[in-house]
Amino acid sequence: MYLVQVQNPGGLFSNDALVYSDLRPVPARSGNLIESGGTFDEWDESWGTGLLNGSVRHTNGMVQFDVDTVSSSQPWRVQLFHRIWLVADQEYTFCYSARTTGGSRMMTAYLDAGADGYANISNGQRQVTIDASFKQFSHTVTIGNTDTSARIAFDMAQSTRSVQLDNIGVYEGDSCGSP
Repeated sequence: MYLVQVQNPGGLFSNDALVYSDLRPVPARSGNLIESGGTFDEWDESWGTGLLNGSVRHTNGMVQFDVDTVSSSQPWRVQLFHRIWLVADQEYTFCYSARTTGGSRMMTAYLDAGADGYANISNGQRQVTIDASFKQFSHTVTIGNTDTSARIAFDMAQSTRSVQLDNIGVYEGDSCGSP
């Protein structure tokens, strides 16, 4: 990816324009591809939320989502997401720790194409059952097309039980690293 800026004869500069070329292979990247890290010791503005049916708070170094209204048909109405750049034909593993505040419940985690469609690119959504103890989850997928606007996303409006998330990471290859 390159940033291009134009200057006119009067000395004025344009805004940066992003130019992307996939003609050359992308070198391997190591570590967590979520640049801000996957812990929630501090809230980082690169994380996004969808809070149509709930709210978010930060407690004890993790993020907690409280769901006010269930929406099984639109579970994205309570959502956490982070943008990430994914490369065609590359294998990725996304990892996270999750728990609920009582009982058990379902939650979905996946990679999607981001803005302009939000099409799932992780070979289907990964529905997991979470309970009161933190469990580590991981999902490995191979991406079909390069996507500079992709996201890792978590949908949580399937139940009114709160969800706590931590240690989120996306890694090249078939295993988790340290967020």
